[in-house]
Amino acid sequence: MDRLLLLRRLLWCVTSILMLSGTGHTAEEVLTPGNIHAARDNNLTLHCYLALFNAIVSLVSWNRCNRVDLVVYLNKSMASISPAFMEKISLAADYGITLHLLGLNDTGDYCCKFHTFPFGVYEGRMFLEGTGAY
Repeated sequence: MDRLLLLRRLLWCVTSILMLSGTGHTAEEVLTPGNIHAARDNNLTLHCYLALFNAIVSLVSWNRCNRVDLVVYLNKSMASISPAFMEKISLAADYGITLHLLGLNDTGDYCCKFHTFPFGVYEGRMFLEGTGAY
C-alpha cells in the first residue's frame, strides 16, 4: 500500500476518533501564507488550503476579517463577488482571490472560511502589508 495513502487513512481515523470523543480539532486545518508583503499598484493572489481529508466543502467565503464580505464560492468554478469589489477582485484557482492594483486601503487582515461536511466551519487568516510609497 502506498505510504501516503496509508498516512491519509491513519490521519482520517485519528481525526474521526477525536471528533467522536468530543475533544475537537487538534491540527491546523486551514493553511495560509501568514504575513504577506506586496508592492503598491501590483496584483496579488491570496490562497487558503483546507488540510482535512474526507471533508466535503460546501462553501468558501473571503472577507476582511471585520465582516466586510468579498467573495463567496459555491464550488471551485462558481462564485459571487460582492458588488462593491467587482473592479478590485477577481477569482483565482482553488478558491483563491486576486486583488488588483494594491493600494493603502488593501492593507489589513483577510480571512477565508471553509464550510465543510461533516466537520463544520474552518477559518484561516492572513495579514497583507503594502510596501513602497503610498
